[in-house]
Amino acid sequence: MHNRRMLVVAASVGSMVVLGAFLARFGFPSLPTSSDTPESAAQREVVSASDDSLADAQRDRDGDGLLDWEETLWRTNADNPDTDGDGTPDGEEVAAGRDPTRPGPNDTYPTEPIAKNATSSAATTSPQTLTAAVAQRLLLRYLELKARGSDPRIVLQAQNELLSLVPLEKENPFADLPYLKEEDLTILEDTSSASVRAYGNALAQAVLQPTPTSTPPEILYRFARTQNPALLRELEGYVTALDAAINELQRIAVPKPFVLHHLALANLLIDQRAFLQAVAHLSEDPLTAAIAVRSYLENAPLVVKTFARIADALETYGVFYTSSEPGSFFGKARAAYAKIQQQQGK
Repeated sequence: MHNRRMLVVAASVGSMVVLGAFLARFGFPSLPTSSDTPESAAQREVVSASDDSLADAQRDRDGDGLLDWEETLWRTNADNPDTDGDGTPDGEEVAAGRDPTRPGPNDTYPTEPIAKNATSSAATTSPQTLTAAVAQRLLLRYLELKARGSDPRIVLQAQNELLSLVPLEKENPFADLPYLKEEDLTILEDTSSASVRAYGNALAQAVLQPTPTSTPPEILYRFARTQNPALLRELEGYVTALDAAINELQRIAVPKPFVLHHLALANLLIDQRAFLQAVAHLSEDPLTAAIAVRSYLENAPLVVKTFARIADALETYGVFYTSSEPGSFFGKARAAYAKIQQQQGK
């Protein structure tokens, strides 16, 4: 089984459920090194996997209304449309707020905080802690989105409810992040097609970093159900991937017309790194984590939009990539972003 690389965009619960379907599983195999030949097996593998990546993200092989990546999230059987055997398809149960792993009809999720049903010490805390409240809101937003689709009004409601957890006097902990500036970059005056092509390939290599098997939505869901803070430490793998991407972005020589796009992307990823780090430490500082989760909802679509703009800019300079080149990633990200916009009616 070849190693996979995943897009370094943190897919959160809420509006990120939609992005998760397209991008959290937007997998890429390891890209060929300079020693690979065009005829190598690894190169052919890249072509095949890249062409199928979006289809993989949207696959629902048992036709129960849950995508295969969501089956992992709900701990259901991707090859069985009715995991608990109660006569109702898994996707229909989730949309109705029912547990697809527990036979009905009395299988609805409780209205009291989910954390109270967990076994950890955090679950028995009374009254409900802010940490438990944040976790419960995350799960309930996901349930609501599954029931109603990707209505932007629900996303706004989720943002407002998360913000309501944060006291007005809480200072924004992300106000002074170490953003990159133009003077931090090596800028190229050469804007030839060859120079721009090389830049696009290098940029794609930078943002395609190895990430953990579990996606952020899966990690957050497991935490919401168990209140086990150790689960959130898995997000550190995404922090590591973002660190690697940001470092590479700072080292790449950037053609002058791409400086603004490059800085925008780098600084959005710096935001993402800070947000993920905060959520990973939710049990220690739930107020900061609540701000971070809300910021996810606003930030991640901007990252994908930036990828789409970079794809447009590359084509402006006559650069079109073959499916075997790393730079072809931007065209695929743009197509995914366009489909997301279409689903949201924009």
